[in-house]
Amino acid sequence: LEGVGGELRSSGSIEAYSSTAGQSASVLIEAAYAKVDGMIRSGNGDGNGGAIRISGSDISEVGGTLDAIGTDGIGGDIAVEGEEISVGSTARIDASGATGGGKVRIGGGYQGNDSTLLNATNNRVESGSRIAADALETGDAGTVIVWSDMDTMFQGEISAQARGESGNGGFVEVSGKNRLEFAGDVSTAAKNGRTGTLLLDPADIEITSGAATVPTASTLSAAAITGALGANNVVISTNDGVETDAGDIFINEAISFNSGNNLSFLATRHIRANAEVQNEGAGDVTLVAGWDEVTGIAGSTAAGNPNNDDADFSAIIAGGGGTAFGVGGGSVFIGDGTQAAGIAVGSRYGNLNVAGDAVTVTGSSTANDGFAMLGYNTAHFVQDAGETVGGTTSMISVQLAGGDILLNGGSRTGAYAQVGHGGKDGSGILEADFDVDLGGGDIIVSGGTGTDAYAHIGHGGRNHIETDNAFIKVGDFDVRGLSDLTLRGGDGTRAYSQLGHGGHTGRDGKNGNFTLVGDGT
Repeated sequence: LEGVGGELRSSGSIEAYSSTAGQSASVLIEAAYAKVDGMIRSGNGDGNGGAIRISGSDISEVGGTLDAIGTDGIGGDIAVEGEEISVGSTARIDASGATGGGKVRIGGGYQGNDSTLLNATNNRVESGSRIAADALETGDAGTVIVWSDMDTMFQGEISAQARGESGNGGFVEVSGKNRLEFAGDVSTAAKNGRTGTLLLDPADIEITSGAATVPTASTLSAAAITGALGANNVVISTNDGVETDAGDIFINEAISFNSGNNLSFLATRHIRANAEVQNEGAGDVTLVAGWDEVTGIAGSTAAGNPNNDDADFSAIIAGGGGTAFGVGGGSVFIGDGTQAAGIAVGSRYGNLNVAGDAVTVTGSSTANDGFAMLGYNTAHFVQDAGETVGGTTSMISVQLAGGDILLNGGSRTGAYAQVGHGGKDGSGILEADFDVDLGGGDIIVSGGTGTDAYAHIGHGGRNHIETDNAFIKVGDFDVRGLSDLTLRGGDGTRAYSQLGHGGHTGRDGKNGNFTLVGDGT
């Protein structure tokens, strides 16, 4: 149905069905202003879902049902395009299938790079709306993309789940290239397979439940992130934006969770952690600064249709420093010296992956116990005697593009700076390998002026103990690509500097090799 240059409203029922093998049924609603309040269904004789496209050159509104369900096969292809898009609270958009999920694109394709669709300028998905690309009986779930070139507000529900006896969860991207407001529910869970991925990727983004302190940033609450981690691997990334955004991620609200799913932050410029990120479960925590916006996120086809894979840290590192990470001097900052509470970023049983041009960890000069730490803090999450952090397969990996690792203890009591699991007055058996490649940079470790304001690269920390076994089990400690190493003790009491496991009056490490390799200069 076409109403080119005018208005077209569909409030009744439209059904398209193809009984010819190899031919797909399709429905097109095309006008300057296209509105669907009724029901549109498209299916094929082979059991696969058909195709539905709502195309408003100016405005597209959906308040009804778009059904491309594959009753005996794979779900179909649903696309909604227009300059301004509104998906109302009564909308039901479904491209699920018995043997695999289909594809739903609202406002554009993956990262706005699908040339077959008109990208929306603004996109609004209201609370109560439901979008699905599930695999109902077997197979992998599908893909759902909600995109705009400017601002996206998402409050609805998306399901890209593998509900059957086999198959993996799907892929969901919700993004406004400039601004994103995300307050909806998404699940890419799998009953008997791998969990899928939720990608949130505006320009600058600030993790906070309050008003943004960065005027150009989108805001995302810690509650929204932890809620999403229950049913998704979550990737939060930035782009260069369309205004004055620099592509920074600001973590200004504590994110505490217990999940086997992974949480990844990929920033095109800096990551600034001013609050903790602590996973008590087995999921990885990944921070990549100076990211190139491409490497490590699946999306290889010409149409930009990603797989359901999580952010691939190994692929990012293989892409090279200054090319895939650390671009433009993008770096990771843990604490800024003004934090009012301790900051720790890490995972208890998963990997901690960090990449950028440089890493700076800074204890507080304004608050007691205002430590800064890359690792799992066992003092904050007190462990029982005999419990472990990490494991024989877990790792702390820091990969730099030629910049420095800088640790600075603060001027207040307990304002230490550390890279490693443990922390002051912590407990537990610590097991995780260290893998550090500076790419030609320096390590500068400086104790502070406050009591216990030490600076330490390694597991353990001041007075870290394991009450049952009286030692800390550790893994290998490998440092490569090092230009200069500087250790400076501070003026404060027990404000030591250290490279290696253990710590002042802590229990020494046991097991593992220590390797330090220069950059050849």
